[in-house]
Parts: sequence; structure tokens; C-alpha cells
Amino acid sequence: MKRYFGIVACLVWLSGAHVGAQNDPLVGTWKLNLSKSMYDPGPAPQSSTQKYESVGKDSYKITRDSVDASGKATHGESRIDFDGKEHSAPNGAADSGSIMDRRIDTYNLEGMSMKAGKLTRVFFRFISQDGKTLTFKTLGVDGSGKWSSNVELFDRQ
Repeated sequence: MKRYFGIVACLVWLSGAHVGAQNDPLVGTWKLNLSKSMYDPGPAPQSSTQKYESVGKDSYKITRDSVDASGKATHGESRIDFDGKEHSAPNGAADSGSIMDRRIDTYNLEGMSMKAGKLTRVFFRFISQDGKTLTFKTLGVDGSGKWSSNVELFDRQ
């Protein structure tokens, strides 16, 4: 009987861990809603999809597929850790040498990018309470030193 109880307890624990990962509101595929997004100075991309996969506590693999305003398609994969520690920026991030991200709570995350010890961007991710909308706000300078302020709304797929 003890052995049976131990097996059942182990299965319940494992299924609980799986359910916990499924309840992370960031995990999933998000498609850019261009009609609700704002780009200053612009131009807006033609499309963008982001997929977040959990790879550990507050760590994610992000897969991005986008088409820019001129029609050029790009694909990128990176890892992001919401641990409040500085990490090397993903390849291709011309405006940063390092990034630092942290989770404020279940639905709110913030971060910053730095280059040569100077802050270049701050960004915020807000997930709606119903888990259907991801708002990504970015403020700062791009790789060429131009100011930008973007608000991107993504719908869960």
C-alpha cells in the first residue's frame, strides 16, 4: 500500500509541475496585431510572430519570425532569462551588448539593454489578465542612435 501511495504521490507531483508550466501566461505563440500597435518613428513591420517556450524557471526560448516594412523576412531564436542578472545580448542586437530582464509578477516583466555600459533601451511586457494579449513597449535608441518608442500588441494564437 505504501508503494502504491508513493507512486500516486509522484504522479500527482509530476502532473502538477506540468500544469504549472502550462499556466505561465507568457508561454505560447503570439501574433502582432498591427492595427493596435504604434511605431514611432516607424515604419511598422508587415508581420511578426513570437513563440515563447519555457526552458526553466523564468527562462525562455524565443523564436521570432518577422517581415519588415520593405518585405524582408527574418527568423531568429534566442534565450531570455527573467532573473535580474546581466546577460550577453542575442546576436544581431545592434543597439546592445548586454540585456537584463526581470519578472515583476506573473503578468508583468521588464528589462533593459546596454551597450558599452550605457543604457540604450528599456522594455516592458504586459500580459492581460485573460492571457489573450501581450503588450510589448520599447523606449530608447536604435543601433544608429535614433530615438524610438514602440507599443506592440500581440494576440495569443
